[in-house]
Amino acid sequence: MKRIRWASLTLIVGCSGSAPTPPAIPDWAVASTPSLTIGAAEADPGHELSRVSGARMQGDRVIVANSGTNEIQRFDSPGGFLGVEGRKGHGPGEFIGILTLSTAPGDSLYILDSENLRWSVHDGAGRYGRTLPGGASALARPTWAYHRVMVRSTAGAPVPAWALALLDSLPEPPQGSPARQARFDDLGFLWLQDSASSSAWTVHASAGAAVGRVSGPTVGWPASAEPRVDGGGPVSAGSERRLVLPSVRFSLHIL
Repeated sequence: MKRIRWASLTLIVGCSGSAPTPPAIPDWAVASTPSLTIGAAEADPGHELSRVSGARMQGDRVIVANSGTNEIQRFDSPGGFLGVEGRKGHGPGEFIGILTLSTAPGDSLYILDSENLRWSVHDGAGRYGRTLPGGASALARPTWAYHRVMVRSTAGAPVPAWALALLDSLPEPPQGSPARQARFDDLGFLWLQDSASSSAWTVHASAGAAVGRVSGPTVGWPASAEPRVDGGGPVSAGSERRLVLPSVRFSLHIL
């Protein structure tokens, strides 16, 4: 497993009256080879991935929203297939549309079904628990527009004031230009795309401080990913930063 370790940077500023030089933002290098790939060509029949719309690490399990088959698939940490939950339909625990995964309290998951127009609660293995009353309005939509920025946030979680202030401070894009992307990860870090045509993102921590820069291989990357910082605390030297990239072949990269 590849790790990138960052040394702390200390600036000593003299008393010349000049403004202090802001600390450099470290680059977070993405591993060239995924540490885990699921759904390759040699996948067992019936376990193929189709229209993957989300994927999450849940403890020692990987949960994949396989919208093409109206299922939640689960795998162990080495990528071994464990089983599926759900099927096509309108009943409890059944799905029709594009599925959106979001963290819920404890080790649970919220799942939004875009066609059945409802939120359901599932355990950490993807097993159905209950349907939230109120249909699609039971929780705030996880993707929303704000000042021509498409923001992806955790369902049900309040948006911190510092993040809204940061979005408010962005320069107005040219008229008619596409919206840039912004995403919150599981620990509350905000990933902000440089522009709609850029593959570079800046990661902001509490109070809006920039803590890292990530450049991907394609424009908009990782717009379809679930970026997160592991470790349960602030970014620190030696911490692992994992990017879940759902696609036809599900991949997990270490930053």
